[in-house]
Amino acid sequence: MYIEVTSANKPMLVNLEAVQHIEPNSEGIKIVMASGFTIKTEDYSYTQIIDILGKHGHIAKPQVSNSSDSSEVRRRN
Repeated sequence: MYIEVTSANKPMLVNLEAVQHIEPNSEGIKIVMASGFTIKTEDYSYTQIIDILGKHGHIAKPQVSNSSDSSEVRRRN
């Protein structure tokens, strides 16, 4: 699932499956993607984004995996 956010006055689509973790900040939230890319937005509050992630079964916390696990996931998909 994707959500649309505005960051640095530009619209962006965020793939919720690629979210590593979310942090509240004074300007809204900071979304850290698995790639390390960071998105800051005021479009959603921390509570709203956690609620969205929860409704769609995504976990908003760092996930630890090793390279063999991730390659197995790719083969299954």
